[in-house]
Amino acid sequence: MRLRITLALISIIMFAASLCKAQSNPHKQKLEWGKNVQGVQLYLTATNTVTVVGSTINVIVVLTNASTNPISIVFERYSEGTTDFDFTITSDDGKLYDFTPPSPTLGSSMNVTIKPTETDSRTIPVTFRKEIKPGNYKVKASRMFGTAKREEFKVESNLLQVQVK
Repeated sequence: MRLRITLALISIIMFAASLCKAQSNPHKQKLEWGKNVQGVQLYLTATNTVTVVGSTINVIVVLTNASTNPISIVFERYSEGTTDFDFTITSDDGKLYDFTPPSPTLGSSMNVTIKPTETDSRTIPVTFRKEIKPGNYKVKASRMFGTAKREEFKVESNLLQVQVK
């Protein structure tokens, strides 16, 4: 678990550093996490933000628990291709594509508890299907979470800019 947390933090730091290098004023660039809901936030990044129609990119979903309570996540299909996050893709003209990425393998349910101040990350393949036309898109991930008191809430990520050619 500590290795996964360390790798997630290294990925975020490396991604932030690469963004800062590309900016004329690096102090203006910051990580844009999704809205804080009960202390939980999602951050979405990708291995590649330029792709072609029909191609797949690896999207990295990082979540942080900034609350004072542990959160519980049940993964129905626990694998690198998990389908437990919902994704929406919105074009510049407002057309919405709602989809769930494919899962290459099925596994049993797994309950993961994320303690306060901990993070967790998942790498998920996202395919830009044939009906998605070339253009600029915003990708967003969302996920239901639960507290130890069995309260459920939905958390959404930042918007990831992707160009489809």
